[in-house]
Amino acid sequence: MTADGDGDGAGEADADAPGDGEDDGAGDGAGAQPASTSATARTRELRFDIRVRVGVTLDSGSRADATLAVMDAHELANVSADRVRKGARYEEFIRVPALSVGLYELPAGGTDPQSPHTEDEVYHVVSGRATIRVGDEERLVGPDSVVYVSAGVPHRFHSITVDLSVLVFFAPAEGSLADDGG
Repeated sequence: MTADGDGDGAGEADADAPGDGEDDGAGDGAGAQPASTSATARTRELRFDIRVRVGVTLDSGSRADATLAVMDAHELANVSADRVRKGARYEEFIRVPALSVGLYELPAGGTDPQSPHTEDEVYHVVSGRATIRVGDEERLVGPDSVVYVSAGVPHRFHSITVDLSVLVFFAPAEGSLADDGG
């Protein structure tokens, strides 16, 4: 199978790219092809290379769900503005079966009402200062602190001295194990 999947030799210049598992010996396909075909081949190669870099294997027997995006990018300022507009503390902005990501923001002096989750989670403090209690342990957190919390363990932020902005990563996606009865 060629890099572009049609077997015509176009797009084979990088057929030995990591992850394709083939050495077809076809070379780069240059020479006999008209310039327009060569330009098309370069476009196909670029798409192939981008997908390989992000881990999508094009020639595998099991393909990723076509409805899942290869990339989903956001600006935290926009996510925060959406959260404020909705009047919520938490705004989820990425969700796939294996992972969900959201922005959790609490004001200085505020309280954190959350209860244990059915999924593991990781907090990355973007800005602010507080103390986090996880089970019987407490730790001061500030910008660039990263905290792992195991599923089912009681936890919350308290003693918030500077407005707190935290990226929250759930694996698998938040609530997905609760939906399965787990």
